[in-house]
Amino acid sequence: MDFEPEADKTFLDEADQALTHFFKLKNEDRNSISDLVYKNCTDFLEAVDFDEADEPLRQIKDPNEIWNFIEPTEIYISRRDRRDHDIYIQIACECDCEQGHGLQLVFRQGKQLTRISSQDGHLTEADAYDIPDEKDELLSKFK
Repeated sequence: MDFEPEADKTFLDEADQALTHFFKLKNEDRNSISDLVYKNCTDFLEAVDFDEADEPLRQIKDPNEIWNFIEPTEIYISRRDRRDHDIYIQIACECDCEQGHGLQLVFRQGKQLTRISSQDGHLTEADAYDIPDEKDELLSKFK
């Protein structure tokens, strides 16, 4: 956790709320982001040299199958240090298509996916690429 008790007195309550929201997500919620996760994988595979070991990933017919190649390993809870200063839950994963940098799924307030990327430590695309929040495709859709 990114937590300093004296500096952030509401962090624990907000983190608890975010975890409560996150743990209420269902398989349907996971399946609703399968297309994004699958696209992230295929974009990576198209950008690297062909490797025969990746063939099972290239054979995926249903985007929901991508979850067979992803293993969540850690959960991080952080407060974004700029702009919205909101709580974000990062799910760090091992991923067969991106073995070097893994995969991270980031959920704002634990409610909604707002970033999918390699594990680079950034909570949003806006932060990673220094663009306005409203130009961040997933973050700007947060309700």
